[in-house]
Amino acid sequence: MYIIKDIAHKNGQTRLDGRYPSRIGSTIRFPYPIKIGSPMLLEYVMDSAGKEKSGYLRTSNAVEISAVKDDIVVETENSIYKFEKAKNTP
Repeated sequence: MYIIKDIAHKNGQTRLDGRYPSRIGSTIRFPYPIKIGSPMLLEYVMDSAGKEKSGYLRTSNAVEISAVKDDIVVETENSIYKFEKAKNTP
């Protein structure tokens, strides 16, 4: 499982529009591998307060994926998503 650390515009500024602020801090899992050229699918597990959350987020197509240790950064056609591996997860 991962925590959404940030969702930014392509210029690097954190997205404050729409529902983006409420997504930051949520715990998610990736039900499918992330692939360049395909949408990313995130399955919600918990909100930022640690309460159970259900549902999915489908993004625009991924254009770049990078990883540093357990952290993942995915650039989509519209945004940049930063994920941190949740503690105590395999």
